[in-house]
Amino acid sequence: MTCGALVSFVAAVVVLAPGLTRPDAFVFDEVYYASDALDLLQRGVEQGQPVHPPLGKWMIAGGIRLFGFTPLGWRIAPLLAGAAVVALAFLGAALLTRRTSLAAIAAALVLFDGVAFTASRLAMLDVFVALWTTATVVGVLWIRQRGYRPGSTLPAKLAVGLLGGAAVATKWSAVLVLPLAVMALFEADRRVLPPGPIRRRGVVATLAAMTLAPMVVYAAAAVPFLVQIDETRAGAAQCRAPEDAPEVGPQPGSASAPGVDLANTCDWSIGERLSVWWENQLDVLAFHRGLRPRNSQAASATHWVLQTEPTALYDKTCRSSFAAAPPALDDGVCDGARPGDRAIVMSVGNPVLWLTATLAVGVLAVRASRRRDVTIALVLSFGLVQWLPWTVAEREVFTFYAAPIVPLLAWWVVMAVAPWSATRRIAASTIIVGLAVLAFAGLRPAMTASPLARDDLGSSLWYPSWP
Repeated sequence: MTCGALVSFVAAVVVLAPGLTRPDAFVFDEVYYASDALDLLQRGVEQGQPVHPPLGKWMIAGGIRLFGFTPLGWRIAPLLAGAAVVALAFLGAALLTRRTSLAAIAAALVLFDGVAFTASRLAMLDVFVALWTTATVVGVLWIRQRGYRPGSTLPAKLAVGLLGGAAVATKWSAVLVLPLAVMALFEADRRVLPPGPIRRRGVVATLAAMTLAPMVVYAAAAVPFLVQIDETRAGAAQCRAPEDAPEVGPQPGSASAPGVDLANTCDWSIGERLSVWWENQLDVLAFHRGLRPRNSQAASATHWVLQTEPTALYDKTCRSSFAAAPPALDDGVCDGARPGDRAIVMSVGNPVLWLTATLAVGVLAVRASRRRDVTIALVLSFGLVQWLPWTVAEREVFTFYAAPIVPLLAWWVVMAVAPWSATRRIAASTIIVGLAVLAFAGLRPAMTASPLARDDLGSSLWYPSWP
């Protein structure tokens, strides 16, 4: 399995890397996350109001540290994370089907999905959520199927808890995976351990690993905020050095909020630091609760099955006047293009994978019910729990939110065909992967900002509702 995962990782890098630095400009929310990552690198904290936990931005910062504040710098970490997701898809499928060929099929389906592809080439957070949640699920599957050793499984459970904590420390939406992981491990405890003290110890170990370990990771991610609270926006709002403080109460135009003690010396106690951090978490929660669909690229997750409403992350029509722009303002997209050519970066799922996976849900649900197969039920649940909440969300939803689901879709497909005869299995897998590759090849120009004439681009825009 290790060799196959390594091959999958290298293949993913080869597919994802070409044209990584185009456009030579921020794409969609890169303007926030790349800038926040630079703040973390330079100051240890974000200067603005953060709306997500910092771990994913720290990962982006690692690339900036190596390659500078350039498109390569802020996109290299997402690329490596996306390649790791492909490798994890291979490992998970190998555990579920016990067939290397089907594991390779699963890795290929993830690699040639457009949502996973674009998420892996942009400095946004969803590919990191996909990395940590997929690693968490693979860890759970490994413990259940290969790694469960009564009395010696605590380190593996702690590892799974740490991975789940990393997911939540990247984006709060990943928290939905943790209860399912706990249930999966509880079921393994019940199935493997004899009743009595041994089982009780196993259950306690599971509960401790899956609660304390995520809390440790989340707390570790908050340490820079607590240590350098004076540099944060939340800290600055409540702390003014005496020499900066006016002699009387807040004046018109002052940054100080009513009721703030302007004589605060910024000598923060641990309790005060934790209080400001907690208030900041509540502010983040209020921000997300207040989001409503105002962005024209937002669409309900119910559209994900048919991919009728993909998100256009970048859309530019080339003009002859662009040639006169200063080099510092040239994003390189229209170099050599003709006036009127259009370049798009679209986050769109591979319709072959999404439709096939949706059909596989029905097959697997029936199979799980008839055979009382807990593993199938869990794998279905791990995907649906990351999908269905978005279908009823009142806030803005974009197609790239689906990046953590893509490996689950691939697993559903290979699990559905796994029990078939070798002939049927090989034929079905060949057809599915072949169609997926053809679909990806057709969609790729509209995902890589390749400037194309209207007629040429039309072959990559399949629905009238597409950008």
